[in-house]
Amino acid sequence: KKPDLAAVKQIFDSSDDHYLTIGAGLKVKTADLIEMPGTASTKLHLVFQRWFDADRDVNWDTLIKLCDDNPDKLGKAKSNLLEHIGKAGLAESNGTAQANAKKQKIDPKEPIDSAATGEDKSKSEDQKSDPPPDVSKYCPKLEDIERKIEMKTIEELTEGEKEFISKVRYILVTATTIEYCAVMGSIDPPGGDGKYIRVITTDETGNFILGKYGSCNVAITRTGQGPDETEDILVSVQNDVKADFVIAIGICYGAKESKTEELSDKTNLGDIIVAKSIIDTAHQRIEGKNTIVLATEYHCGKNLLKKFKHDEVFKIEGKAVKVHHQGSLASEFTLFRSKEAKEEKLKYIQKALGGEMEAKGIHKAAESVGFEWIVIKAIVDWGTEEKDKKWQPFGAVSCARFVLQRLKDQQGNQDQTQHDDQNDYIRLHDEEGTRDSLKQLNDNFSLVMMDVEEAFDNEIQDNPKLLKKITTWLRYREDLKYHADTIATLNNVSTIGDVLTAIRPLFDCTDCALLVNMCQQFIPNAKEEVSKLESHHERAKEFCQSTTVQQLKEDLEKKYCPHLATDLKTCPRF
Repeated sequence: KKPDLAAVKQIFDSSDDHYLTIGAGLKVKTADLIEMPGTASTKLHLVFQRWFDADRDVNWDTLIKLCDDNPDKLGKAKSNLLEHIGKAGLAESNGTAQANAKKQKIDPKEPIDSAATGEDKSKSEDQKSDPPPDVSKYCPKLEDIERKIEMKTIEELTEGEKEFISKVRYILVTATTIEYCAVMGSIDPPGGDGKYIRVITTDETGNFILGKYGSCNVAITRTGQGPDETEDILVSVQNDVKADFVIAIGICYGAKESKTEELSDKTNLGDIIVAKSIIDTAHQRIEGKNTIVLATEYHCGKNLLKKFKHDEVFKIEGKAVKVHHQGSLASEFTLFRSKEAKEEKLKYIQKALGGEMEAKGIHKAAESVGFEWIVIKAIVDWGTEEKDKKWQPFGAVSCARFVLQRLKDQQGNQDQTQHDDQNDYIRLHDEEGTRDSLKQLNDNFSLVMMDVEEAFDNEIQDNPKLLKKITTWLRYREDLKYHADTIATLNNVSTIGDVLTAIRPLFDCTDCALLVNMCQQFIPNAKEEVSKLESHHERAKEFCQSTTVQQLKEDLEKKYCPHLATDLKTCPRF
């Protein structure tokens, strides 16, 4: 059986001071953890998270070898590990299991996520289809996402960030990396600096990322596969977030494949299932030679079903997929070995349109800590070993974008209804967050400009004619021809400081494109200073393009444009 993250963390908890050793043994990146704020336990959790994400030799044998290679540091962890394996009935090592599986052509012990793991297999005739559209532009790479994330504990959050969490109504649950990347590709950072915040939960069992999903404050968490880990992490997250709703977004297998390419009452690859309920199929009763499934049904939230019931078809990148509202999803941590085995199980739950592995854990978490929940997943295979992965990105992205669109529509209707008397209140928190982000940009810009001005001074000392070239370059720029009064002041400058003061109306901390261009032209050898200014410029662009700032622009235009001689496009800095 493959290790699960919660169990591994518990086994090595007493050895958290050795997170660097553990990271090196598991061949994951640890250099950034040294200076990162947080406890050793938090950093160890990240080490194991990265190991699971990389999916390199994630098995018990790897952990045993790690302990054997470091007996002085991980002796206690090995005792915990062997005790856990014994209690769980996993005494057969991964190597032995693989050898046995090779003889039997299957793995008799390891449940595999049918939608997100496993080697590509040849497909049956029923499964052949045209390839899905390319949606890679909506699904960023994991490493690109991680570069934009700042990690904090609950205690390290600012008052503004704590206030943001208090406004979170939705927790978005993902299980696999492809689901997580698709959802992250659909959300915006909570502030204007382009950074996401990963919050380690109070009990350090889980973590969640803050973001904006349309105009909704959301928390995104990735639980891993299976119901038990999903329940543990979701309970931990909800204890801190206290959201009203939980939406599981991702991919699943289909149960009733259509033989045609039409949008029929059966299912095709890519179809989205908005589940009315999930059905636990894990419990069984043996009657002679027959195995009877004792199905237990858990209904999804009525309010959430209402939010997502209106669309019959969702279209992305030119492909239309059917949205199913009348079916259920089976939930069991199992991979079927064949189409016949799947159909034998599902004959007891005829209304199941597909199946997945985490929803039972979400239901149990809801019973424990209270929230309304729903499962929305897209079909990417037929739940057997005969599958390939080409539909996974499309399914994950289309599902994430479908949920985003419906929440946007719902929020838009709510905003329109409440606009006259509540609009200022709705925007207040966003405005406070934007102001904080703007202050950070301003503080950073001041520091960067100190270095830039000094670099110009040094260059002009070596080449006194450079100052004249800079002023001439500014006078003849086409984009500055409407700023004659500002350009005229360049006639009286004698230092680079005078030049920067003269053109100060033409740049600020949110728009320094003119300065970036000037640095690239005249001090290209000052690579460090130019790079700092370029990086600041990129962060400023992300801030100006953020959902909150764009919404502020729209609100200003609606309120003030009727009273202006022209529209706000002629004064974007306003």
